[in-house]
Amino acid sequence: MTRMVSIFTAITLGASILLAVMFSAAFYEPYQLRRVLTWFTVLMLWAALVSTVVGLILGRKEISERWRSVTPRGRRVALGALGGLTLVLLTVPPTTNRIYYDEQIYQNIAQSITFTGSAFMCNECAAEAGRYEPAAREYNKQPQGHPFFISLFFRLFGVSNETAHVANWACYLLGAIGVYWFVLLVFESEMAALLGAVFFGLTPTVLIWSKTTAAEPYAAAFAALALAGVAYFSRKESAAAVLIAAGFLAFAVNGRPESLLIVIPAALTFLAIRPRDLLEPKTLWLGTLFIILSSAEILHLFAVQNESWGARGDQERFSLAIVTKNWLTNGGYLIFNREYPIAFTALATLGVAVGMGFRRRLVILSWFAYTFVTFLFFYAGSYRFGADIRFSVVSAAPLAIAAALGASWLCGRIPEKFRSIASVTGVVVLAVHLSAFLPFVRAIGEEAADCRYDVAFAKEFAAMLPPESIVLSHDPNMWLVWGKNSAQASIAASNPAHVVNDFTTRYRGGVYFHQGYWCSVSDPVQVGFCRALREMYHSIPVAERTARGKTYGLYRLDLTIPPPEKVKK
Repeated sequence: MTRMVSIFTAITLGASILLAVMFSAAFYEPYQLRRVLTWFTVLMLWAALVSTVVGLILGRKEISERWRSVTPRGRRVALGALGGLTLVLLTVPPTTNRIYYDEQIYQNIAQSITFTGSAFMCNECAAEAGRYEPAAREYNKQPQGHPFFISLFFRLFGVSNETAHVANWACYLLGAIGVYWFVLLVFESEMAALLGAVFFGLTPTVLIWSKTTAAEPYAAAFAALALAGVAYFSRKESAAAVLIAAGFLAFAVNGRPESLLIVIPAALTFLAIRPRDLLEPKTLWLGTLFIILSSAEILHLFAVQNESWGARGDQERFSLAIVTKNWLTNGGYLIFNREYPIAFTALATLGVAVGMGFRRRLVILSWFAYTFVTFLFFYAGSYRFGADIRFSVVSAAPLAIAAALGASWLCGRIPEKFRSIASVTGVVVLAVHLSAFLPFVRAIGEEAADCRYDVAFAKEFAAMLPPESIVLSHDPNMWLVWGKNSAQASIAASNPAHVVNDFTTRYRGGVYFHQGYWCSVSDPVQVGFCRALREMYHSIPVAERTARGKTYGLYRLDLTIPPPEKVKK
């Protein structure tokens, strides 16, 4: 009787919450949802963090028992391997930004969460001397999990670009740990678990993008942790396991727009281990808690459903017509041995073919499908589209796991007396093979070179700003993270009275204009803002830099000279 009541309660509560979410999505306009989501998303992410931490504390004995079940040698090797991965991470790839200006936006949203408890990027804000006073806010179309994660590091270590990079380094290690525990719990193989973590950590694009502040390392890491959490729940079905699995799943679905599809491999993971217990009370309570914690992300997807995601005109965001073109590039990523080791592809193919049972094969294939196949339908899903090779990071974990299982199966076929020499030979051959990717990992390519110059010069200009000043820029996010007051350049062009009447009294150090990358692009709207600023205000050069035929500069606006008559209206 108690069991039936628990089942009925869990189903009723979960269905009610889901219906409430759907009703809200249908009833409210997208702009209304966005206004609510600025604080509601952060609230749910805090709830997910509490759920995860409480679960880990309550389940610490169960987790330590599982860790102790690993052989002492296995534990030593696993810890040593993870430590080695850290060393590789910190010494090989350069620390830089590669996706502009998204990384600056993520950091500014994290800054907003840190100071206000709400997730938004600030279009006008006072951020000097440790304060943060937003005057114009904008909700971002990307899920907020990654900025929230960065904000935790901002709370501990202060707001800076360097701290945001530390957060992504943590994602790298968490991803390797998640892969290790997933394989250990699902496939119960110490060797495959260790190899999976190592293969994930040594994937070239994972290394490269973990030294940026892009969202993909977060998405990859928490997908692995979430599926490991579900596997742990499938083995234990304790209250602690419910909290851990639900918390990690909530963080995972807030990684990228397609991350909600993780529910498919999550369900298959549970069915692979406990196929007959889907309607058990604890399983239903896990589903209910997950719906609660992920409700904000479900609403987020409704709120941004009409976003163009960069598509222009009548260009379709998703279509079958683009699949063939994207497959030629993204499929080539796996087989041409340029950005991804062909050895990993071969081992992954072997692992899928013979290294796992049918139900577990479905888990890996569904994980790979939503992280790789989804992008084949996206107009900008090609790994050759700008810096979109970063999308390959989110599929690195299932590929690494399949490769590890393939390598483990292969090792099991070697006679015992030849196993030591074969293992040493395999490690040496793999090391030589991977060393060919070191130039690729170290390189900072031509992608976004102009933006990189823009940010570097802006960092120089930031040191020249006097106290109590404000800089008008197309990218106020980076200035705010640097602790400078900043506002969108478009504000000065569209609302000059606000600049003349308000900024002059509020910012006694002066009003400055940053002429950056967007002032030299082919977009007439962005260039128009720069032209309007130069025509409407008298500007005095403070500093100028030139790179690749483009001029970047910092200019002081002399607002004592009367603006045109239209400003006074």
